Amino acid sequence: MEPHILSISRKISKSIGIISQGLPKTSLHCLYYSLVYPYLMYCISVWGSTHQSNLSRVIILQKKITRIISKVSFDPHTDVIFKEQQILKFAGINLCQIGKFMYLFKKGLLPNYVRDMFTLESQLHSHYNKIATFLHTSLSN
Repeated sequence: MEPHILSISRKISKSIGIISQGLPKTSLHCLYYSLVYPYLMYCISVWGSTHQSNLSRVIILQKKITRIISKVSFDPHTDVIFKEQQILKFAGINLCQIGKFMYLFKKGLLPNYVRDMFTLESQLHSHYNKIATFLHTSLSN
């Protein structure tokens, strides 16, 4: 997991150089969704729920980019900037993707091999782990 996050951090860092060019805000916003967002989205359901210390670099880079897009200095609080730019924070992206996965699972729209992994996991263990309990209660509602 850490090598993947490190790789993403490096790729996002390289994108900062491109995004920090003196372009209009709309162009910078478009570059964010072209150069950064795909790296944040790729398999985020798998790696996005790791320990916060593993994610801190990615989160800091996302905040840095939103400050660049908004053309503000390096230290203002980013909550307002994310809302103003209509950009989801990392945690929001992760939550949306997990919600999408749970919806697809509940509706039976996932490929059979993915559904079978969850069925197989519950057959292997006679007890529920935290995620299995969460999925079971979330999906049964």
